[in-house]
Amino acid sequence: MRKPIVIQKLALLTAFCVAIAGCGGDSGGGYVSPGYGSVSGVIFDQNGQIVRGAKVFFDYGGPRNQVQTFSDSNGAYILKGIPAEDDLIQCQIVSKGVTYFGQNLARINTGQRTMTLNVAVYPETQLATLQGNVGDTAGYLLGGAKVYAIPSSGKLMTSAYGITDSRGNYFISGLLAGTAYTIQATGLGYGGVTDFQTFSAGQSKTVNYTLPPKVNTTLSPPTGLTAVAYTSPGEATTQPRLRKAIEAVKSIVNPRRHLRTPNSKRMTKLASGNPVEIDVAWNPITNNSLLGFGIYGSDSVADPVNIDFLADPLASVYEDMYRTLSAGTTYTYAVTTVTTSVDGIRGESDLSATVTATPLGPLTVDSVTASNLPTFNWQPAIGATSYALFLFDQYPDIGVQDIWDNANHHSVGTSFTYNGPALTGGKTYYFILVGFDSAGDQSLSSVGQFAVP
Repeated sequence: MRKPIVIQKLALLTAFCVAIAGCGGDSGGGYVSPGYGSVSGVIFDQNGQIVRGAKVFFDYGGPRNQVQTFSDSNGAYILKGIPAEDDLIQCQIVSKGVTYFGQNLARINTGQRTMTLNVAVYPETQLATLQGNVGDTAGYLLGGAKVYAIPSSGKLMTSAYGITDSRGNYFISGLLAGTAYTIQATGLGYGGVTDFQTFSAGQSKTVNYTLPPKVNTTLSPPTGLTAVAYTSPGEATTQPRLRKAIEAVKSIVNPRRHLRTPNSKRMTKLASGNPVEIDVAWNPITNNSLLGFGIYGSDSVADPVNIDFLADPLASVYEDMYRTLSAGTTYTYAVTTVTTSVDGIRGESDLSATVTATPLGPLTVDSVTASNLPTFNWQPAIGATSYALFLFDQYPDIGVQDIWDNANHHSVGTSFTYNGPALTGGKTYYFILVGFDSAGDQSLSSVGQFAVP
């Protein structure tokens, strides 16, 4: 029989948690919660559609001991007054007689809000659970170890993870049947293990993991870094359908982009009211000793400083959408690897190569001449040097491919005449115009439409 022990935090990780947002409390014995915080995000279904009126709650121990709220008309929620530790945020809604459920684990800091904790809900009849224990090679069960489950295909816009209790047991529910998941178990002071699991509806699968001893080494920093700034139309903050259309075009322009339906109401905005974000991506890293990533940034071309700790060893993108970002300002980023052997001397790599991004100004289309070879006219976006048109035969959405674009042959100036195959008379077409600077930063117009005579 394996004996329980608790993983203790080491000095450098404690420094991360004090200095930056995103780290939660230790789940080890003797830990006392320092206070309360809040969490916010978006509720959506397995098709990426936002879910309104869903109950979002944290359970202190029974229905009478819950902190709860409901998702608004944009699918967004804010849950306040929950303990500053690792909290299981749950979501439930009944629609047309079918009960939908989802959950995700949030790391809460005292007096702060943990943002972008999105939760996907699925029909309860399609759900499965993963449970078991995590121990070491000496036969001890480990409290405070983490087990991550992320869809291997990347098509689902959510992941889940669990933390072992003082007896080394973990429990992850809300996993979608028929979906292949990559599972990674890790613990500070130990190596990690990677597994792959697929579940059937209603299945409760038990899998135990044994963590190997830590490897006292520092991994190389991430490679292949890119940074892209995106400026969206102001209407995206109030129109969920438009928000998804904008996401669809972003993914067409950059297939490497992490697919999601963001809550643009809570994104930082330019003075014009346009939502803006910067995505920093790197080549995925597969290493069982990886704990997460240190995120470094600067509001200039100066050396970046630590701004966040991304506690997800399977991540390959960081979305900066909450700091104050301004059009025309160049932002610098770098990323480090942080391993499970971090001890204040070793475990965090040097900084990666730096990358920069510069948000562009908003982009507005003035007019379109409706014909089978239409002409488009627009106001220039500040900072943009070229433009590309993306044309659709239906309203753009996630998973809908455009029928034509000039992404490989950008136009310049403020006017462009379509030169693709002749369009069909009597049919309505939709389009989004994208402005680019020389580095690939983008400003997207709203969705426009026209009917061919």
